[in-house]
Amino acid sequence: MKKKIIILGSTGSIGQSTLEVIKKDKKNYEIILLTANNNYKKIIKQAKEFKAKNVLIKNAEFFLKVKSSLKKNNTKVYTGNVNINKIVKKKVDYTMSSIVGLAGLQPTIDAIKISKTVAIANKETIICAWPILSKAIKKYKTKIMPVDSEHFSIMELTKNVSNDEVEELIITASGGPFLNVLRNKLKKIKPSQAIKHPNWKMGKKISVDSANLMNKVFEVIEACNLFNFDKSKYKVMIHPQSYVHSIIRFKNGLTKAILYNADMKIPISNILHQSKNGYQKSSNANIIKKLNSMTFQEVDPLKFPSIKLIKKCFNCGFSTPIIINAAKSSVQKGETLYDTIKTLECYCDALVIRTENNIELKNHLNEINIPIINAGDRFEHPTQSLLDIYTIREERGTVNNISIALVGDLCNGRTINSLVKCLINYNVTIYFVAPKELQIHDTIIELLKNERAHKSETGHTIIYSKVYNLDSILDKVDVIYMTRLQKERITGFNNNSANEIENEYDKFVLNENNINKTKKNVLILHPLPRNNEIDKALDSNKKCVYFRQMKYGMYTRMALLEMLLCR
Repeated sequence: MKKKIIILGSTGSIGQSTLEVIKKDKKNYEIILLTANNNYKKIIKQAKEFKAKNVLIKNAEFFLKVKSSLKKNNTKVYTGNVNINKIVKKKVDYTMSSIVGLAGLQPTIDAIKISKTVAIANKETIICAWPILSKAIKKYKTKIMPVDSEHFSIMELTKNVSNDEVEELIITASGGPFLNVLRNKLKKIKPSQAIKHPNWKMGKKISVDSANLMNKVFEVIEACNLFNFDKSKYKVMIHPQSYVHSIIRFKNGLTKAILYNADMKIPISNILHQSKNGYQKSSNANIIKKLNSMTFQEVDPLKFPSIKLIKKCFNCGFSTPIIINAAKSSVQKGETLYDTIKTLECYCDALVIRTENNIELKNHLNEINIPIINAGDRFEHPTQSLLDIYTIREERGTVNNISIALVGDLCNGRTINSLVKCLINYNVTIYFVAPKELQIHDTIIELLKNERAHKSETGHTIIYSKVYNLDSILDKVDVIYMTRLQKERITGFNNNSANEIENEYDKFVLNENNINKTKKNVLILHPLPRNNEIDKALDSNKKCVYFRQMKYGMYTRMALLEMLLCR
């Protein structure tokens, strides 16, 4: 019986390697689903060659091109943020999870539900969301197998081995392209040099992480999640030849290692064939010459300072932020916000602060020694804007070349200010839709004018305009971003009475009457909580994604904390 396969991220390096392995034994595999974000040409070619049953191209811009190209192949084509459980109804044998970054988290969770085995090559999901993944793994009784050479080796070396039997687990690092570069020369290094790994053919992000050894920090954290060994037993060692990927020292005096070429098709093949010699053509290189050329050395923490983060992660438990709300802290008793932060600095590794007035905080930033995340102040809400951008990208595949309506209390809505500052990095058309009294601040318009002048020189475009009638733009926009009326603020910032403004605001709502005027694939977002600006009857409408938006918020904020605590 043919093994049924899903490949998440089939156009990336791991996805392509997986298909190369399958190509050698194509008669025994059936490709149920291939997914990609933008590389429509590659996924069309793959779908034709491997007769894929289904294809998901995330970016809706390429949907029609893919669909028309595969029309004669009996391949069903999907686009956007489609849950793969709705595409694949029956259990599959293997899913290769190789989507880069946190974008791979939700598809991996979905894959766990419908797969006997999930081969995972996505570090970020294991590092940032292991509690979520492990819960799903237990619930659906899915087998997880790491594809990364280091973790695959540990898995193979420690089958039926307990923590008490292990003395040390060594993860090797090639040292990347700068191993033999003098430290005083590193300041002149260019990104193009960092992505030229001497041994591995990888994507740009992982290549850069490998060049500065940040990938080893991630790999140790990943190993601690995947395997039940004490975190203090892990060590990183330089091995430039990338032939030994992990070494296990046992308390009984034995030391074990697995040796194989720097080729991701080897662990992939062994996972797919269950270690039954499935990888048919191995290198004919002289094994004696290879063994004699192997060298090992300690990591130089001065050249690769990121390696010191491993010990810090061990000490802080990978993430130890303290979230404080200035409105409920000792500030109310007369203590300054600065004193509160300096006190908490003694007990934690990061602070998440929400305050109406952060002027005092900004004045003392140079005296604070830990990362601080602004969870919202009087004028900004940066973390909300990050998840908003992430939501748009996840749902549409791209943020570029869209039109977005920002609707509601733009004068007092801090989420709007931060979101606009993110949107200026893209080619977008922005409509500011609000009553006259609640229109966007002149400072934001000035910012857009300056950015537009700058982008005209670089070939990018930003188009914006003020609109005073919601219905007039409903059929023009790809994204509608609704906001609530900030009732607690309008009295102090507007000449009109609160009641008059509220009456005017009632014209800027979405309901069952006017949602039909919107585009078929429009996204409706809201930072929540809401008042009456979106009728609750619309919650089940597929255009409304604000509850998924909240879920994306968890992913992005977890990633932000991980980034700061492991920087």
